[in-house]
Amino acid sequence: MFSTEMIERLLKVIPHNELYSSSIKGLFLRHSDQPFCYEGIIQEPSICIVLSGEREVQLGEQCYRFDNQHFMFCPVNVPMRGEIKYAVPQKPFLVMSMKIHIECVSKILLANPNLADDVQQGDEGFAQWHLDESLKNAVERLLLLHENPKDIGFLAPLIQQEIYYRLLTGEQGGKFKAMVSNGSHTKKSPKPPIICNNILVKPSLWKPWQI
Repeated sequence: MFSTEMIERLLKVIPHNELYSSSIKGLFLRHSDQPFCYEGIIQEPSICIVLSGEREVQLGEQCYRFDNQHFMFCPVNVPMRGEIKYAVPQKPFLVMSMKIHIECVSKILLANPNLADDVQQGDEGFAQWHLDESLKNAVERLLLLHENPKDIGFLAPLIQQEIYYRLLTGEQGGKFKAMVSNGSHTKKSPKPPIICNNILVKPSLWKPWQI
């Protein structure tokens, strides 16, 4: 879904084969030109989008496959492991992760009361959703700000607000509102044990992770 041209432009301005903490607040990029796997990590509250390649994410006995047509949303700390089975220099694996700023989302909801409707309650701590065109376009503009770092301070927060707005008004909007609402009640609480698909993960074993 992301064009080859866009990926090539981005690869020219970010580090390769490492986890890159962008100058855009809350944004991380992970590039690799070879397969790898990870386990024993906690994905912090964020949205994650595979830009190039694909990866498998496993939560307990459930396995999810992500490519550039779907994105992952974690409203709370989620224990997981994963694998990137294919990546080469000519076709590397590239994924972005953007931390969810609860206060920013709440402000958008307060400024747009009509968006507060259609909240779909659920107990999910993880979701896989289709990446629509409007959200993809906003993400592309955010990422390509790396070509002009001087624009990041002013434009990045505006585009990030647009990304939240697209999430709130998209097909997953009702569920996103409920997840963000639940996350706002727990984000300052002490870290409790997590039970994910019948697997207990103690706080002492958590390894914070983005992407």
